[in-house]
Amino acid sequence: MKTGYYAVARGRCTGVYKTWSECEKQVKGYRNARLVLLQSKLLMIMMSLHRAKPFK
Repeated sequence: MKTGYYAVARGRCTGVYKTWSECEKQVKGYRNARLVLLQSKLLMIMMSLHRAKPFK
């Protein structure tokens, strides 16, 4: 998997995870799970402060 931070917005336990295996436990099998891979900690902080959608 890619490196970065995995932000779970909808799953068993929402939050930010450093590894895919930790994130996968929260979203696998969870209906309508939402997550995003963030490339930097700064982007993660900015998104949580502004509750913005990630840009492409």
